[in-house]
Amino acid sequence: MSRHQPGPRVAPAVARRRRWRGDDGTALVAALVVMFTVTGVAAIWMARDVNQRVSDRSALQSVAFQAARAGAQQLDVDDVRGGDEAQVVIDESAARAAARTAAQRLAVGYGLDVEVVSQGFGDDRATWVVDLAVRDARENVVGADLEQVLTATGVAHAEWGG
Repeated sequence: MSRHQPGPRVAPAVARRRRWRGDDGTALVAALVVMFTVTGVAAIWMARDVNQRVSDRSALQSVAFQAARAGAQQLDVDDVRGGDEAQVVIDESAARAAARTAAQRLAVGYGLDVEVVSQGFGDDRATWVVDLAVRDARENVVGADLEQVLTATGVAHAEWGG
């Protein structure tokens, strides 16, 4: 007689049950991995989107201020030559053209597609105000709800003298 005697023969159905006995919870672990991966990717995408929005808002504010500054620098030459500091007045047509040109040129540098919503005098004829909006890729700013579009206002005051 040999030392190793074969054990009792096991039925195939019982053998299959024993083979999978150690895999309880595998589906749960796989589901958790997929869930955390999707959540992580969504969080990264949202952080990137929020960061881009903040960056665009900052750039738009900078463009609006520089456009207002360009407009405020367009003084009426006759008033400046008169030498009366209290009579400094911005040349409206030159200010409109300068502000629009400055806004478009600077927006290209920032990679923004801006629209000059409005511009004009502030509280006095020596202050120039420019309102800008970033065009939505899905629809034009004209007729759009401006609260849904990124906007900024730039204000500059013309001063003369030293």
